[in-house]
Amino acid sequence: RLERLAAVAAQRRRRGTCGRRKAAQRRYWRLYAAAVAVQSCIRGHQYRLRRLVAAVLLAQCFIRRLRALRLLRRMRAQRFRTRAEACLTAQRVLRGRRGRRVADARGWSG
Repeated sequence: RLERLAAVAAQRRRRGTCGRRKAAQRRYWRLYAAAVAVQSCIRGHQYRLRRLVAAVLLAQCFIRRLRALRLLRRMRAQRFRTRAEACLTAQRVLRGRRGRRVADARGWSG
């Protein structure tokens, strides 16, 4: 049942995408489906399960991360000192603190 659910989810994701990100997204959702399928048969093994959960989470937040990367590129263009700072700001923006974005950027840029 888990396998079928994962396959359906992968197909649903696949239908909505377009452009050059399509291949990458398809790869990610295939990985997600495989992870969910494997999850049903390795209940006992803690280490592998942990790595698996990480993979599933990666696949789930893939679209959000695409948006984050685009945002990162836009912020690097604004001459941030380091990539880490841009990353932090991008995370805050994605989390939804749009009101304090300008203040945050000003504080970190110096």
